[in-house]
Amino acid sequence: MSFLRGPVVPIQNPKSKIQNPPDAGTQLDYELARRISEGDREALSRFVDRHSGPVYAYIARRLGPEYEDQAGDVTRATFERALRRLKPYARGTASAPMRLWLLRLASQQLAGEVITPGEQTGNEFSRLHSIVTELSPRQQTVFSLALFEGLAPEEIAAASGLSLPKAMRVLRSSLKRAAEAMDDGDEA
Repeated sequence: MSFLRGPVVPIQNPKSKIQNPPDAGTQLDYELARRISEGDREALSRFVDRHSGPVYAYIARRLGPEYEDQAGDVTRATFERALRRLKPYARGTASAPMRLWLLRLASQQLAGEVITPGEQTGNEFSRLHSIVTELSPRQQTVFSLALFEGLAPEEIAAASGLSLPKAMRVLRSSLKRAAEAMDDGDEA
């Protein structure tokens, strides 16, 4: 029976409640969270080093290039909030990957911030950014996760805290609104 030779690859049923074992990155996140909860400053430093770049980049893309200082402030606030809520990761019982959870916290933090508009530079990114700011906070989150972060639909749902069908409805409506706004701008 030569067809049985070779590595056995587990097949994951998407409707199954049973999940594959965590990968090395997830295990590292759980270990860092556990050590942080025990007061380990080195673990805290590694945690921030590991995740601050992607979180800051996400926030900076959401805010636009003229808001670097505010992006840093929102990133700091996001990590302060995350550190108060690490228990599920320290216990190894968290349901979402740490990166997606941090992006969700960053989105929530952005929704609560008051960011004053700056000068527009007139390029296409600035135009798109101004259109995105006209979307609802939920639409901004889903739109940014899809277009700027390149996340898969399941990751968008997990990071935004929405069901997959709801996340895709929000994405479709935000894309439609953004396309209409871009078309309106072209006609002007």
